[in-house]
Amino acid sequence: MKSINAVVFFVVALSFVAFPTAAQASCPNITGPYFLGSYYWYEYSFSTSCAGTSGSGVSTSALSCYSDPAYQFTGSSGTVTYSYVVGANDPIINSAHWEVSLFVDFNDPSSSPYNTLNASVSVTHNGSTTSHTIVSQNGTQGSLSCARYDYWFFSAVANDTITVTITGTNFNGGSTIIKAGTPLISNEN
Repeated sequence: MKSINAVVFFVVALSFVAFPTAAQASCPNITGPYFLGSYYWYEYSFSTSCAGTSGSGVSTSALSCYSDPAYQFTGSSGTVTYSYVVGANDPIINSAHWEVSLFVDFNDPSSSPYNTLNASVSVTHNGSTTSHTIVSQNGTQGSLSCARYDYWFFSAVANDTITVTITGTNFNGGSTIIKAGTPLISNEN
């Protein structure tokens, strides 16, 4: 009987190690460090569930590449906002070396200046906010297929709020495709 109890206990204990329950989601998910020669960094990655949305015609979708999650803009005006307060224990390699990356799809057959996609990153430090443009695109500028845009470098320390704001205006509805993936923020040496 003791050997059966021991086997049952071992199997139950192994199931908790081999098949852990789902981890609670956090926004953003912080991973790293990653290394490439002498270069190293941490990644702060967001999911679509981390975003706040407002306006009309904003819905979850997928990018044309890798089927990565995205928000699609199909209405006259919509906004997607990702915001994060840097924690006291978050890994910061260099407070002046933050970068944000964003993948976008933009296809406007009508080449309208009224179909737009704009994204910015802002940092609020001690009540003062500084903003930087990541991408600004309209229909007259041509198409983008899974185009990557970056802004580097900006500064942030613990207790600062980093916000990525994406706005889209789509006056053509279904014929125009405007999508923005989830932002990836990194802190590097």
